[in-house]
Amino acid sequence: MKKLDIKQLDEKDKEITDTLISLGMSRPIARTLSYLQRVNEATSVELEIETGLRKPEVSIAMKELKQCGWINEREEKKRCKGRPYKIYSFKIGFNDIIAQLEKQQRKATDTTQKKIERLKELGTQKNIDPTLGLSNPYRRKIIYLAPLQSPQNLSKIPQGNSKL
Repeated sequence: MKKLDIKQLDEKDKEITDTLISLGMSRPIARTLSYLQRVNEATSVELEIETGLRKPEVSIAMKELKQCGWINEREEKKRCKGRPYKIYSFKIGFNDIIAQLEKQQRKATDTTQKKIERLKELGTQKNIDPTLGLSNPYRRKIIYLAPLQSPQNLSKIPQGNSKL
C-alpha cells in the first residue's frame, strides 16, 4: 500500500483562502493557490484531499490557473498500468501572483473612482428649463391633446362604403 505524505491546510492557509475569496476569486481557485504556496508541487488527488474540493472543481481551477499562466502541469507515469497522473506546480512565484492581483485591484479601484468623480460632476450641473425658468433635471415635453370627441359624435364618423 502506498503511503502519501500530505500537508493539510492550516490557519494561515485558511486566512489566505479567505483573503483571496474576498478579492473576488472563486473558492476552488483560492484553496488551490493557498495549498500550492505551501508545497512545491501536488497531484490532483492531493489537491482534492487537502483542499476538500471535488475532482471537477480541481480540474476547473487548474484550467483557469493555467490560462492565467500561473501553473505548470506535467504528467508522470504510474509504476503499474493505468493513466499517468498530473502534477501541478507554480509557474511563477506566489508573490508574483499577489503582485498581479494587486495591480488588478488598483485598476478596478481607479475605474470606480473615475465613475464616482463623473457622478459628482453630473450631480453639480444644473439643467435649466427655459420655459419654466426653474431647475428641471428631467426635461419633460408638454403635449397638448385636442379634446376627445363624445361617443355620440363617434357614431357619425364614416365607416367606409357599406354597399359592397
